[in-house]
Amino acid sequence: MQYQAYGSLSHYLGPDRLNASYVYTRQNIDPSPYLERRDREMIGATVDYQIFRPLRLPDRNANSGFERHFETRGIDVLAGFLADHDRYYGPTGDVIARHDYFVGLAAHGLGRVDVSVQPTWYTPLASIPIQHKTIHNFGWLAMR
Repeated sequence: MQYQAYGSLSHYLGPDRLNASYVYTRQNIDPSPYLERRDREMIGATVDYQIFRPLRLPDRNANSGFERHFETRGIDVLAGFLADHDRYYGPTGDVIARHDYFVGLAAHGLGRVDVSVQPTWYTPLASIPIQHKTIHNFGWLAMR
């Protein structure tokens, strides 16, 4: 059985917008009769600051009419985390915790290109100390 709660709040700060969102998920995992009972809890949040002011680029003109009115533009600066705890209720009572932290920057309307960059730090923590490690991931995307 799974339970989930999520929500978000937004507030305009002049032409810009601040968004905060969260999610909580709990899974009660009922294994087959021969396995140990376990559950899993995930808690995550993201904060996103969206800058909607016009970008000053050489190919843009304030008097260009429809193309200026409908084009996508802006910059998103974001950060967030996800904490994931997997509990096993056997004789050893193991807990596997995964922590994921990320920051990002997305620029929309750079001429005909959108660019997103998001480095991530992922840390799985197990009951056995030798399994503790940190993984760094760097992702980027350019769309035309």
